[in-house]
Amino acid sequence: MYNRLEILIDSIDKECTFLAEITQGLTTESDLGKTTEDIKTFRAICFGEQNIGEAVVQLGHLTQDRLFERYPAINWKAIKGMKNHIVHEYLNIDEAAIISTAIEDIPKLQATILEIKKDIENQK
Repeated sequence: MYNRLEILIDSIDKECTFLAEITQGLTTESDLGKTTEDIKTFRAICFGEQNIGEAVVQLGHLTQDRLFERYPAINWKAIKGMKNHIVHEYLNIDEAAIISTAIEDIPKLQATILEIKKDIENQK
């Protein structure tokens, strides 16, 4: 049975996988046009990044940020900041930042999440 930590880690992993799938072939925000499908894709990316950010916030509360100290290669504070920006400043979102995060940062995050999952499994 999963505990809360494992549930949060697994949800981040799933969101990372989803974002990798829907951004496949994208290199910049200009790769998304203004079609309904492109707008849906962009909103899905925002929602995925928002979900990751919320899971990171909850991980911070659950572990009192100690988990983040063990994996300093990830800018955990920036993930929380991106989530807050998406939620509270949705009309002022920098599309380039959202897309570059999905393309460049999410794969690095997922690699770290997989490392965390492995570490959790080794502690059992």
